[in-house]
Amino acid sequence: LTNGTLYNFKIWTRKGTVWSSGVTTSGTPSASFAGDFQTLTSGNWNDFNTWQVWNGSAWVNAVSGQWPNSSTSSVTIRNGHTVAVNGAGPYAVKALTVNSGGKLWTNTNTGTPVYISVYNDLTCDGTIGNTGSYDDLSFNIDGSTCSLSGTGKFTCSRIRKNDNTTNATTTLTVNMNATLSWVTAASTNIYDNVGASTFNITIASGKTLTTTNTGNISIDGTSGTGSGNRK
Repeated sequence: LTNGTLYNFKIWTRKGTVWSSGVTTSGTPSASFAGDFQTLTSGNWNDFNTWQVWNGSAWVNAVSGQWPNSSTSSVTIRNGHTVAVNGAGPYAVKALTVNSGGKLWTNTNTGTPVYISVYNDLTCDGTIGNTGSYDDLSFNIDGSTCSLSGTGKFTCSRIRKNDNTTNATTTLTVNMNATLSWVTAASTNIYDNVGASTFNITIASGKTLTTTNTGNISIDGTSGTGSGNRK
């Protein structure tokens, strides 16, 4: 199996010559490293009860104070689990994966973005955001080369670059249909939020990146300010 690829499985049982109708499931395999997180159950992002941690040989339940907030830890939201990104953020992760049947959102629509900083790939085979409605969830994309891909539904408030220390240049490839939505007065959905840096975005062939409501895209400058730098 290839890490990061969604696989569908069907399992049958047999008694004598009679076969069951079978059950179906799906999953996205990924290599796990010590310090990576996966969901144990639905809950808040900064609640240790939500998480399990890979200790190098097995998944163990997180303990008080353990929850994802490191650029070296990859995070997976598993099938059947919904995680609310609560608190002010930003929360750092390496790679972020939402499996089929999983959901990641803030469940708030205040117009104040809550950020997850991603330093590798973002894979959405489930649901990110609140499909069809505004959600405060936003992303800092700060790896050197990152991708947004998957077979699920992706909606967020903002995508921006916010770190020029780890990587001065970030290249993001959008390889799935995605929607960026804003709820308050006109503001910027995609931009570079830090000086002395470059944020390159490529939209893959056949894919669509949509901005809705009053959002816009900054094609140069910092934070979408200044004349002639919005599109």
